[in-house]
Amino acid sequence: MTWTAALEEELRFLIVAEYRAKKRKRYQSMCEGKDKFASPVLAHSTMRHRDMTAYKCRFCGSWHVAHSRQKLRTHHG
Repeated sequence: MTWTAALEEELRFLIVAEYRAKKRKRYQSMCEGKDKFASPVLAHSTMRHRDMTAYKCRFCGSWHVAHSRQKLRTHHG
């Protein structure tokens, strides 16, 4: 098979599509549907369990609360 400009363009398109799909999945798991807080103090004040953590979202810039990843690995891994 000979490498052509059309093949290169198609490959670039597929790489970008895959990258965007993975970014969308990360957004959905980290941000979508979660309460947003303006500060870490507000986020910490809503924690109901000791195994929860507050983090600054790289997608929306707000603070979210979630179960700590280490605790989740212990239960599911």
